[in-house]
Amino acid sequence: MARLLIVIAVILVPGLAFAQAAPRAQAEAFLNTVQHGQVGPAYGKLFEGSNISNDQALGIRRSTETTLSPLGKVIGYELVREENFGSSLTRLVYLLKSERHLTVWEFYFYRPANRWFVAEVNLSQKFDALAPKK
Repeated sequence: MARLLIVIAVILVPGLAFAQAAPRAQAEAFLNTVQHGQVGPAYGKLFEGSNISNDQALGIRRSTETTLSPLGKVIGYELVREENFGSSLTRLVYLLKSERHLTVWEFYFYRPANRWFVAEVNLSQKFDALAPKK
């Protein structure tokens, strides 16, 4: 019995760690933090290990705060599209719903080896980002 538990743990624990680092988990943790009004910490966590510089991150954060502020309280988000381009690039498109309008979020996650990280994030109030890229 103990041996069976060890085998199950060896199989499941790495799988859980991978699932937590998967693109959807990262994007949804980010959007959940934004929903709670914490844009700075959300970007801080999202950009960990990415190629996005501190100056770029600061500009993106300020632009996001400026865009979201007049839209009212964030009330939720939903996944619209997930596209895989080979095994190393994933595009996720979400709607972030606010009291007065919604925004379209487009995330590109890159995996050069064994870890996913955000390579690009775009925020728009225009709906053309909802279209598939493939």
